[in-house]
Amino acid sequence: CAALGPYIAHIDDIYEDFRSYEVRVPVTALIILGKSYEQ
Repeated sequence: CAALGPYIAHIDDIYEDFRSYEVRVPVTALIILGKSYEQ
């Protein structure tokens, strides 16, 4: 993606910042089951 081109040189720093953020912010997940609760 051309819009992200300027950030390529800093991708490692950006990823590390994201990982640091991810550790500090609670993460939630959702599982959707069918009526039989099997799928």
